[in-house]
Amino acid sequence: MPTKSIDILIIGGGVVGLSLAHALAQRRAGKIVVLERGLPGSGSTGRSAAALLPTQPFPVVAQLYKESLATFSNFGALVGGDCGFVPLPAAILAAEHDLPALQEMVTVYQTSGLDLSLISPDEFAAREPTAVLDGVAAVAYTPDAGYVDPTQVAWSYGGAAQNLGVDIVAGLPDSQVVDILHNGHQVTGVQTAGDTHYKAKVIILATGAWTPYWLRKLGMSAPLSALRHGLGVLKTPDGAVRPHHLIMDRAANFYARPDANTLTLVGGLDQRSYLPIDDLDAEPPTPTTSELATPRYGLNARFPALKGAALTRSWSGWIDTTPDGCPLLGVLPLDGLYLAAGLGGFGLSLAPAIGQALAGMILDDSTAIEQLVQLRYARFDDGMALRASFSFKDML
Repeated sequence: MPTKSIDILIIGGGVVGLSLAHALAQRRAGKIVVLERGLPGSGSTGRSAAALLPTQPFPVVAQLYKESLATFSNFGALVGGDCGFVPLPAAILAAEHDLPALQEMVTVYQTSGLDLSLISPDEFAAREPTAVLDGVAAVAYTPDAGYVDPTQVAWSYGGAAQNLGVDIVAGLPDSQVVDILHNGHQVTGVQTAGDTHYKAKVIILATGAWTPYWLRKLGMSAPLSALRHGLGVLKTPDGAVRPHHLIMDRAANFYARPDANTLTLVGGLDQRSYLPIDDLDAEPPTPTTSELATPRYGLNARFPALKGAALTRSWSGWIDTTPDGCPLLGVLPLDGLYLAAGLGGFGLSLAPAIGQALAGMILDDSTAIEQLVQLRYARFDDGMALRASFSFKDML
């Protein structure tokens, strides 16, 4: 049985794990290894809608978003490589009953220094003239948004981390962890399917929808739900105009954004769009017509010109989410074991800042520890779940 002694082991080579590896390597944290069972970015990351926009109405999340957007906007200089960033204004549409909560969200993000403002439906119609705004009472609008190429983000972070000395093992028996080893109070390493023993006193679970499995295996629990979510890409009919904003429509239960050329990506926000996962080890099934019916209905009602749009492709992705819709970041009840999970489908938009903050926490940076305290694993047991009048988690 080969044995390798390292300083830090990251399980999971999605964008969060690779961002963290890069941040740790920037801080010269020692010998770092990332183990990814598939290819980097091939799990939840590669199946993401890749939208960057304000999400949960909490200062800690707003700050992570602000820092991440700054990184994506200057990715080549700060990380290296290309993330495929496309700046695009975003609009969150809300019905009358959501107005107080939407105002709360706007206040939180404005306080964090982001340009998010409440505008009237008429003001939004001037920006998006083909939209039919029935049922919309107000719109939270921001130019501080956009989308990226999720695979490019993952591979660029991976390449930058490797350039700093990180070892990324992917797509091999030796990259598939079968056991996390510990002595009862301290993690000591992992065992792989290739029978390699990695000895490490710091291990980070960046395992997305697989996290509940690992926590159960370690005798822990967390209020995490692993769900499957379908997305579709539509071809704009000849002569029609597609939306040119990133749309998050709470009133009509869909989100959409322009994609390459004449395409529009669409997904659902209501409970029917998020389904249990039957087998995490199997390829996610292609979403059925009925699974995409609700978001397509909402999109067609809001943008009637897209009613004849042909579905060019569709896929399912995995998300892991918490009761308050916010991540679980930080220490676990085994010394040396850390968690980055519960990202609720918005992980890509927060990944650069999560990597930096979690790296700081692992290296005992008091500022990073304070920044992430509200997102700690134990907050639900402590009765300190984050609460607000409005959350995208409300819809799941």
